[in-house]
Parts: sequence; C-alpha cells; structure tokens
Amino acid sequence: MRKIVLDFTGIQNRDNLHQYLKERFGFPEYYGENLDALYDVLTEPMEETDVVFAEDRSGFPRGEEMRSYLERVRKVFEDAAEENGSLHL
Repeated sequence: MRKIVLDFTGIQNRDNLHQYLKERFGFPEYYGENLDALYDVLTEPMEETDVVFAEDRSGFPRGEEMRSYLERVRKVFEDAAEENGSLHL
C-alpha cells in the first residue's frame, strides 16, 4: 500500500493546489484541475492508497476563499473514498 501525506502549507491558490495533487498522485496529463476532475481520478481503479492530511496549520493559506476550497477538496476525498475501496483516509 502506498501512503501519501498531503500538506497544504504554502498552497496559495487553486492552480498550485491542483498541480501539487497531480504531482503527489501522479495524475494523468488530462487531469482537468478542478473538483469534478479530482473526484473522477480518485474513483478510478488504483493501487491501495492511504491518504493522510497533515494537521500542521502553520503557514496555512490565510484567505477565506482558499480555506473554504481546501475544505471542499477534503470532502471530495471523503466522497471518493466511499466510492473507491482502494482509497483510504
């Protein structure tokens, strides 16, 4: 099982976030870099993957819009884990 630790410290915008996720997970080039595309790639068949969200909030993005978006990202992961038995949170 692979383990991926997601640390959003320093992520300041959606583009940075989706690029970070693409690199960490090795998403395909066609990854659409939005929440729907994130759900789609997370529910595709994959190697058993344990995802851990880092809890250290130092340097966490200050803008309310970005904090809200990151919470939506976390929800996408939760929903995808319910759909894909190979994805564990």
